[in-house]
Amino acid sequence: MNDPLAWKHQAACRGMDTNIFFPERGGNTKRAKAICAKCPVRQECADYADPEKFGIWGGLAEIERRHKWAGQHRPTRPSYEDLFPWVPFQHHNYES
Repeated sequence: MNDPLAWKHQAACRGMDTNIFFPERGGNTKRAKAICAKCPVRQECADYADPEKFGIWGGLAEIERRHKWAGQHRPTRPSYEDLFPWVPFQHHNYES
């Protein structure tokens, strides 16, 4: 079986507190980017991240990712649950 997220097992951030990579608006991104800078799968993470609007992925913030993909075909990606199985995601139904 070919797992499109096999790269995540080599990620430098694996098992870390995801809040490091999702700072508050205007928050410091240096720590996350420093971790990403040493990551062996940085490119795979950056490719996965688009069109994500929040967080640091592959060492890039949302605006940096937007510039990276400007005018290009954007890849599709699996769900957050597949990427971060250790995080208990809560799904909200805003239609109610």
